[in-house]
Amino acid sequence: GFAPEAVDEVRGDRYPLHKTRGGGWKHLKMQHTVENTWRANVAALAERVDTEVRRTGARVLVLAGDGQSRTLLREALAERSASIAVDVDHSGGRSGADDEELAGAVEAAVRDVVDAERQAVLERLDQALGRADGLAVGGLEPVLEALRVQQVDTLFLDGGVTRDGEL
Repeated sequence: GFAPEAVDEVRGDRYPLHKTRGGGWKHLKMQHTVENTWRANVAALAERVDTEVRRTGARVLVLAGDGQSRTLLREALAERSASIAVDVDHSGGRSGADDEELAGAVEAAVRDVVDAERQAVLERLDQALGRADGLAVGGLEPVLEALRVQQVDTLFLDGGVTRDGEL
């Protein structure tokens, strides 16, 4: 199964964090303060997320939580992080079942990204194999020759083929 590892936790250190109902000037000022607080906390989180994305070379970033928070975070992320971000509709909770539900949603989101990447690479291979310029080759000897002259970008191994001997 999928077991996400906690890398770090970023907590907002400014309050208030929640909007309140009400009216009048005081209410308007409170809403403005909350919005500014959210943005400051989101900026700190986005900076930490961007650092982790760069450090790990992540290929997918899963955003969970309420929709408004995800939107604010996505807007604050660097271009690289935002380009690999996918949303999961899960607001979180306190029970173990919620953790399992979130882990399942994250696993499904990651699997979708990996499947899409795999499909794109296989489509590129199909197109390249159909060309006469030799950008893609198949078979043991042609692949070995490409490896010898260091002209391999992506190597596909067919797990269904058994061979005797070692290379």
